[in-house]
Parts: sequence; structure tokens; C-alpha cells
Amino acid sequence: VVLAVTAVDIKSRVEFDSGTSWGKFGPYERIDGVVEFGVDPDNAANSGIIDLHHSPVDSAGLVNFSSDFVLLTPSTKESSRLLVDVVNRGRKRAISDFNMASPNLTPSSTIEPGDGFLFERGYTVVSIGWQYDVYRSGALLGMDPPPVQLDGKPVEGTNLVEIRPNERIKSSLLANRAHKPYPASSTNNAKDTMYVKDWEDGPQEEIPRSEWSFSKEQNGTVVPDAEYVYMESGFCPGRIYSVVYEASKAVVSGSTLMSIRDIGSWIKYGGVNSPLKSRPTYAYAYGISQTGRLLRHYLYS
Repeated sequence: VVLAVTAVDIKSRVEFDSGTSWGKFGPYERIDGVVEFGVDPDNAANSGIIDLHHSPVDSAGLVNFSSDFVLLTPSTKESSRLLVDVVNRGRKRAISDFNMASPNLTPSSTIEPGDGFLFERGYTVVSIGWQYDVYRSGALLGMDPPPVQLDGKPVEGTNLVEIRPNERIKSSLLANRAHKPYPASSTNNAKDTMYVKDWEDGPQEEIPRSEWSFSKEQNGTVVPDAEYVYMESGFCPGRIYSVVYEASKAVVSGSTLMSIRDIGSWIKYGGVNSPLKSRPTYAYAYGISQTGRLLRHYLYS
């Protein structure tokens, strides 16, 4: 068991669903906050996390990172079952899926109770932000990962980003979907390249460097921006563009796995500022689509 939670910042603690009572488990409460982790890079349980030894450590020799969380638990009754909701691109999913609640097509901080399936069985549900490339908000849960550094400096390296526009555009974020990008280490690197092709495994052609730049349109003006790519002739819908460039600000991506492991351990085994009245006997994790694949990798690792 790894107990890595070092601090908990509770942002709000309120009754859930206006105090509705769910069978013998009664009303639930909702706790929103940020959980701080500190992990020992020399602990054998963390040996599979690549680059963890290249992250800064605190005075105790621990690598620090943090995640958003939302916790639903019975207000007055003990809960013997914990469900870790591994959120999908920042969106909470377990309640809507298990309780047959209407899904929020637009990201929202609201949690609809649905038919109360989980609540009537006394489940504690914790939704954990594990993606470091999510633009965090009240609706989307994310995390602050530890950086990768060599000699105290951020690591730079080659990165590839695919852009698949649905409409003609002149500028695009350097990311798949609306995720935080790895910024270009320089907006003027002549070795950075862009390619285009018409289908997944089709032949690709290189677009001359003079025809595109790391820039974006802002108030009618093209300005340099290390997180965007711009092409005056435009990106055509239906075509696949690949940008291969020297990127900066690498992070320990495996910290995502530790955030899932360690929040589950925090709730199941107790620790710093645990909000539960008792420790759950059983702990489960749930993911769908992207997060289902993540949990499969978690088990493999």
C-alpha cells in the first residue's frame, strides 16, 4: 500500500441533491477539492514510472503533484464500497453511467443523481482528475504533473501532433482536440516540419517551412505563439496534417497512473484529512473508452 497524499485542500463541502435521502444510506454530501501527492522516486512501487527520477524533489525527497477531485459519500452512514471514477477528458462519468442519469453533452459541474443506483447501495464515488493536458475548470477535472528536468532545466525533444480539421481554418492549437499542447521550444526552428496526407496510411508530402509558422490569428493580426500553428493558405477539411517539431516542458506522464492509485489508497486505507467516517472494504475503478484503455494499461503496469 502506498500512502502518498500529503495535503487536501477542500474547496467546498455541501449536501448533495438538496439532501435527498437514498434508502438506508440516507443523504449524501459532495466534497470538491484538490489533493496533493508526494511520492518517493526510490520506492519500488514507483519503479515503472519513467522519468520520475528526473523530477524536482522537496526537502523530504518526494516528487510533488496534485489532482482535482469530487467526492460523493453518505453524510451520516458508513460506506463499505468505493468507486474510483476515472474521468474521461475531464468529464465525470460514473454517476451518469451507473445511475442512468442524462449525460451532460456540454461540460458542467452539476452532477445529476439519476435513479440513485449507486447511492441506494451506499457507494462512495470519487472522480479524479488525471489528465495533465485538460484545461481545468469547474466542469473539467485535471492535474498538475511533475516536470521532467535535466540539470535543473526543462527537457526538450521531438514531438508529433496530428491536425484533422473539420472545416477550413488558418490556425490550430498544437494538440489533438482541445487539449493543452507541448509548446514549441522555438517559433523559428527551421528543422521543424509539417506533412499532409489524404488518408491514414497514404503517401504524405512535406509543406515548405516558409508556408507555415508557429503563430495564431489575434484581432486580425498574425502573432507568434509557441502553442499554435498557422498557415496562410489554410488547413483543408478531410486532410491529415502532421507537425513534427522540437517541443518543451515535458512532464512525468506516468504521474497520471499514480494519481489514480494514490487517491484510491487515500480513501480506502485512510491518511491525511480523510473525509470518510470509515474505511471502505472494497474499492473498484471505472473507466469508459479512453479511460477504460487507461485502466487496462494500469493493470498491465
